[in-house]
Amino acid sequence: MQKIKLNIIYRSLKSAGLLMRFVIIILLIMMTSCGQEDITIDTIRDDTTAVADEISDETKLSDVADTPNAYETDKSSETDTSSEQALHEDNLSAPEKVFVYICGAVSNEGVYELPCDSRIADAVEMAGGMTEDACSGYVNLAEKLTDGEKIYIPTVDEVESNDIKIGINEFSGITSSGSAGLSDFPASNDSSSDGRININLATKEELMTLSGIGERKADDIIAYREANGGFGAIEEITNVSGIGNTTFEKLKDKIKTD
Repeated sequence: MQKIKLNIIYRSLKSAGLLMRFVIIILLIMMTSCGQEDITIDTIRDDTTAVADEISDETKLSDVADTPNAYETDKSSETDTSSEQALHEDNLSAPEKVFVYICGAVSNEGVYELPCDSRIADAVEMAGGMTEDACSGYVNLAEKLTDGEKIYIPTVDEVESNDIKIGINEFSGITSSGSAGLSDFPASNDSSSDGRININLATKEELMTLSGIGERKADDIIAYREANGGFGAIEEITNVSGIGNTTFEKLKDKIKTD
Protein backbone atom coordinates (compact mmCIF):
# COMPACT_ATOMS: atom_id res chain seq x y z
CA MET A 1 0.00 0.00 0.00
CA GLN A 2 2.81 2.37 0.85
CA LYS A 3 4.59 1.53 -2.39
CA ILE A 4 1.50 2.43 -4.36
CA LYS A 5 1.23 5.76 -2.53
CA LEU A 6 4.90 6.53 -3.19
CA ASN A 7 4.52 5.74 -6.89
CA ILE A 8 1.52 8.01 -7.11
CA ILE A 9 3.42 10.77 -5.33
CA TYR A 10 6.45 10.24 -7.54
CA ARG A 11 4.38 10.47 -10.72
CA SER A 12 2.71 13.60 -9.40
CA LEU A 13 6.10 15.22 -8.74
CA LYS A 14 7.24 14.53 -12.26
CA SER A 15 4.15 15.99 -13.86
CA ALA A 16 3.88 19.01 -11.55
CA GLY A 17 5.80 22.16 -11.75
CA LEU A 18 8.57 23.20 -9.34
CA LEU A 19 6.21 25.02 -7.02
CA MET A 20 3.79 22.18 -6.94
CA ARG A 21 6.61 19.77 -6.17
CA PHE A 22 7.66 21.87 -3.21
CA VAL A 23 4.11 21.92 -1.84
CA ILE A 24 3.78 18.17 -2.26
CA ILE A 25 7.08 17.59 -0.43
CA ILE A 26 5.91 19.70 2.51
CA LEU A 27 2.62 17.81 2.68
CA LEU A 28 4.49 14.53 2.53
CA ILE A 29 6.68 15.58 5.47
CA MET A 30 3.64 16.65 7.49
CA MET A 31 1.83 13.40 6.82
CA THR A 32 4.89 11.45 7.91
CA SER A 33 5.19 13.50 11.13
CA CYS A 34 1.46 13.08 12.00
CA GLY A 35 1.76 9.38 11.50
CA GLN A 36 4.63 9.21 14.00
CA GLU A 37 2.72 11.33 16.54
CA ASP A 38 -0.32 9.06 16.22
CA ILE A 39 1.88 6.06 16.80
CA THR A 40 3.51 7.71 19.83
CA ILE A 41 0.15 8.79 21.30
CA ASP A 42 -1.35 5.36 20.78
CA THR A 43 1.71 3.78 22.39
CA ILE A 44 1.44 6.08 25.42
CA ARG A 45 -2.27 5.36 25.67
CA ASP A 46 -1.63 1.63 25.56
CA ASP A 47 1.07 1.89 28.24
CA THR A 48 -1.11 4.08 30.49
CA THR A 49 -4.02 1.68 30.17
CA ALA A 50 -1.81 -1.26 31.07
CA VAL A 51 -0.43 0.53 34.16
CA ALA A 52 -3.95 1.53 35.27
CA ASP A 53 -5.12 -2.08 34.88
CA GLU A 54 -2.18 -3.28 36.99
CA ILE A 55 -2.94 -0.72 39.72
CA SER A 56 -6.64 -1.71 39.72
CA ASP A 57 -5.72 -5.40 40.04
CA GLU A 58 -3.34 -4.65 42.92
CA THR A 59 -6.03 -2.56 44.66
CA LYS A 60 -8.54 -5.41 44.41
CA LEU A 61 -6.01 -7.87 45.82
CA SER A 62 -5.24 -5.45 48.67
CA ASP A 63 -8.96 -5.07 49.48
CA VAL A 64 -9.37 -8.83 49.58
CA ALA A 65 -6.34 -9.19 51.85
CA ASP A 66 -7.61 -6.49 54.20
CA THR A 67 -11.11 -7.99 54.52
CA PRO A 68 -10.28 -10.29 57.52
CA ASN A 69 -8.74 -7.36 59.41
CA ALA A 70 -11.87 -5.31 58.83
CA TYR A 71 -13.97 -8.21 60.11
CA GLU A 72 -11.80 -8.50 63.20
CA THR A 73 -12.11 -4.75 63.78
CA ASP A 74 -15.90 -4.94 63.57
CA LYS A 75 -15.92 -7.96 65.89
CA SER A 76 -13.69 -6.17 68.40
CA SER A 77 -15.94 -3.13 68.26
CA GLU A 78 -19.01 -5.28 68.94
CA THR A 79 -17.23 -6.93 71.91
CA ASP A 80 -16.32 -3.53 73.40
CA THR A 81 -19.91 -2.36 72.99
CA SER A 82 -21.26 -5.49 74.70
CA SER A 83 -18.83 -5.07 77.61
CA GLU A 84 -19.79 -1.43 78.09
CA GLN A 85 -23.49 -2.36 77.98
CA ALA A 86 -23.01 -5.14 80.57
CA LEU A 87 -21.08 -2.77 82.84
CA HIS A 88 -23.82 -0.17 82.49
CA GLU A 89 -26.50 -2.75 83.38
CA ASP A 90 -24.49 -3.87 86.43
CA ASN A 91 -24.24 -0.28 87.61
CA LEU A 92 -27.99 0.14 87.18
CA SER A 93 -28.78 -3.07 89.08
CA ALA A 94 -26.43 -2.32 91.98
CA PRO A 95 -28.24 -0.42 94.77
CA GLU A 96 -26.75 2.93 95.67
CA LYS A 97 -28.35 2.98 99.16
CA VAL A 98 -29.12 0.46 101.90
CA PHE A 99 -31.63 0.62 104.73
CA VAL A 100 -30.72 -0.89 108.10
CA TYR A 101 -32.43 -1.08 111.47
CA ILE A 102 -30.12 -0.41 114.41
CA CYS A 103 -31.27 -0.90 117.99
CA GLY A 104 -30.03 -1.75 121.46
CA ALA A 105 -27.47 0.36 123.26
CA VAL A 106 -27.47 3.30 120.84
CA SER A 107 -28.74 6.82 121.41
CA ASN A 108 -31.42 6.77 118.70
CA GLU A 109 -32.80 3.45 117.56
CA GLY A 110 -34.39 3.38 114.14
CA VAL A 111 -34.14 2.70 110.42
CA TYR A 112 -31.41 4.60 108.61
CA GLU A 113 -30.48 5.08 104.98
CA LEU A 114 -26.77 4.85 104.18
CA PRO A 115 -24.54 4.48 101.09
CA CYS A 116 -24.21 0.88 99.91
CA ASP A 117 -20.52 0.66 100.86
CA SER A 118 -21.10 1.72 104.49
CA ARG A 119 -19.97 -0.21 107.58
CA ILE A 120 -21.68 -0.94 110.88
CA ALA A 121 -19.65 1.87 112.43
CA ASP A 122 -21.37 4.29 110.04
CA ALA A 123 -24.80 3.05 111.12
CA VAL A 124 -23.87 3.44 114.80
CA GLU A 125 -22.75 6.99 114.11
CA MET A 126 -26.02 7.73 112.30
CA ALA A 127 -27.88 6.47 115.39
CA GLY A 128 -26.09 8.98 117.59
CA GLY A 129 -23.38 6.65 118.82
CA MET A 130 -23.41 4.03 121.54
CA THR A 131 -24.75 4.60 125.04
CA GLU A 132 -22.51 4.60 128.08
CA ASP A 133 -23.46 1.04 128.98
CA ALA A 134 -22.92 -0.38 125.48
CA CYS A 135 -20.52 -3.26 124.92
CA SER A 136 -18.71 -1.63 122.01
CA GLY A 137 -16.37 -4.52 121.32
CA TYR A 138 -19.08 -7.14 120.87
CA VAL A 139 -20.12 -6.17 117.33
CA ASN A 140 -17.71 -6.06 114.40
CA LEU A 141 -17.94 -2.37 113.51
CA ALA A 142 -15.93 -2.90 110.31
CA GLU A 143 -18.46 -5.27 108.80
CA LYS A 144 -20.13 -4.08 105.60
CA LEU A 145 -23.84 -3.36 105.68
CA THR A 146 -26.45 -5.16 103.62
CA ASP A 147 -29.88 -3.88 102.70
CA GLY A 148 -32.62 -4.74 105.21
CA GLU A 149 -30.18 -5.67 107.96
CA LYS A 150 -30.90 -5.50 111.69
CA ILE A 151 -28.05 -4.50 114.00
CA TYR A 152 -28.30 -4.92 117.76
CA ILE A 153 -25.75 -3.32 120.07
CA PRO A 154 -25.76 -5.09 123.46
CA THR A 155 -25.00 -3.62 126.86
CA VAL A 156 -22.10 -4.76 129.00
CA ASP A 157 -24.54 -6.43 131.43
CA GLU A 158 -26.20 -8.38 128.63
CA VAL A 159 -22.90 -9.73 127.44
CA GLU A 160 -21.48 -10.46 130.90
CA SER A 161 -24.64 -12.19 132.09
CA ASN A 162 -24.49 -14.51 129.09
CA ASP A 163 -28.27 -14.67 129.21
CA ILE A 164 -28.91 -13.60 125.61
CA LYS A 165 -27.34 -14.18 122.26
CA ILE A 166 -26.93 -11.01 120.31
CA GLY A 167 -25.66 -10.58 116.81
CA ILE A 168 -26.54 -9.00 113.52
CA ASN A 169 -30.05 -10.02 112.45
CA GLU A 170 -30.38 -12.06 115.64
CA PHE A 171 -31.83 -11.36 119.06
CA SER A 172 -32.97 -14.25 121.23
CA GLY A 173 -33.12 -14.71 125.00
CA ILE A 174 -31.81 -17.63 127.01
CA THR A 175 -32.17 -18.05 130.77
CA SER A 176 -29.21 -18.71 133.00
CA SER A 177 -30.24 -22.36 133.00
CA GLY A 178 -30.49 -22.29 129.21
CA SER A 179 -34.02 -23.61 129.20
CA ALA A 180 -36.10 -20.94 127.48
CA GLY A 181 -36.19 -17.64 125.62
CA LEU A 182 -37.11 -14.40 127.32
CA SER A 183 -40.53 -14.35 125.72
CA ASP A 184 -41.32 -17.69 127.38
CA PHE A 185 -41.06 -16.42 130.97
CA PRO A 186 -44.40 -16.38 132.79
CA ALA A 187 -45.53 -13.01 134.03
CA SER A 188 -46.25 -12.48 137.70
CA ASN A 189 -49.69 -11.39 138.84
CA ASP A 190 -50.60 -7.94 137.53
CA SER A 191 -46.98 -7.13 136.62
CA SER A 192 -47.66 -6.68 132.87
CA SER A 193 -51.41 -6.78 132.37
CA ASP A 194 -51.32 -3.85 129.93
CA GLY A 195 -48.09 -4.84 128.26
CA ARG A 196 -45.92 -2.72 130.55
CA ILE A 197 -43.70 -4.22 133.22
CA ASN A 198 -44.47 -3.21 136.82
CA ILE A 199 -41.00 -2.65 138.23
CA ASN A 200 -42.37 -2.93 141.77
CA LEU A 201 -43.77 -6.42 141.16
CA ALA A 202 -41.80 -7.90 138.28
CA THR A 203 -39.62 -10.92 138.76
CA LYS A 204 -36.00 -10.95 137.76
CA GLU A 205 -36.85 -12.79 134.55
CA GLU A 206 -39.54 -10.26 133.62
CA LEU A 207 -37.18 -7.34 134.19
CA MET A 208 -34.66 -9.01 131.90
CA THR A 209 -37.17 -8.87 129.03
CA LEU A 210 -36.67 -5.11 128.99
CA SER A 211 -34.22 -3.68 126.46
CA GLY A 212 -30.84 -3.03 128.06
CA ILE A 213 -31.61 -4.91 131.28
CA GLY A 214 -29.41 -7.93 131.88
CA GLU A 215 -29.18 -10.21 134.89
CA ARG A 216 -27.02 -7.87 136.95
CA LYS A 217 -29.21 -4.83 136.37
CA ALA A 218 -32.33 -6.86 137.14
CA ASP A 219 -30.76 -7.84 140.47
CA ASP A 220 -29.89 -4.19 141.13
CA ILE A 221 -33.50 -3.09 140.44
CA ILE A 222 -34.87 -5.68 142.85
CA ALA A 223 -32.30 -4.75 145.48
CA TYR A 224 -33.15 -1.05 145.15
CA ARG A 225 -36.92 -1.52 145.49
CA GLU A 226 -36.46 -3.81 148.51
CA ALA A 227 -34.14 -1.31 150.18
CA ASN A 228 -36.34 1.71 149.43
CA GLY A 229 -39.80 0.22 149.71
CA GLY A 230 -40.37 0.18 146.00
CA PHE A 231 -40.40 2.83 143.25
CA GLY A 232 -42.65 5.83 143.70
CA ALA A 233 -42.35 6.77 140.01
CA ILE A 234 -40.80 5.21 136.96
CA GLU A 235 -38.18 8.00 136.86
CA GLU A 236 -36.66 6.60 140.05
CA ILE A 237 -35.23 3.68 138.10
CA THR A 238 -32.41 6.02 137.08
CA ASN A 239 -31.25 5.81 140.70
CA VAL A 240 -30.28 2.21 140.06
CA SER A 241 -26.60 1.77 139.31
CA GLY A 242 -25.90 1.47 135.57
CA ILE A 243 -29.24 2.89 134.42
CA GLY A 244 -28.86 6.37 133.03
CA ASN A 245 -31.13 8.75 131.16
CA THR A 246 -30.47 7.10 127.82
CA THR A 247 -31.60 3.70 129.08
CA PHE A 248 -34.59 5.28 130.81
CA GLU A 249 -35.76 6.86 127.55
CA LYS A 250 -35.95 3.38 126.08
CA LEU A 251 -37.75 1.96 129.12
CA LYS A 252 -40.23 4.68 130.06
CA ASP A 253 -42.98 3.47 127.73
CA LYS A 254 -42.47 -0.15 128.78
CA ILE A 255 -42.52 0.13 132.58
CA LYS A 256 -44.91 1.25 135.30
CA THR A 257 -45.01 1.42 139.12
CA ASP A 258 -48.64 0.46 139.83
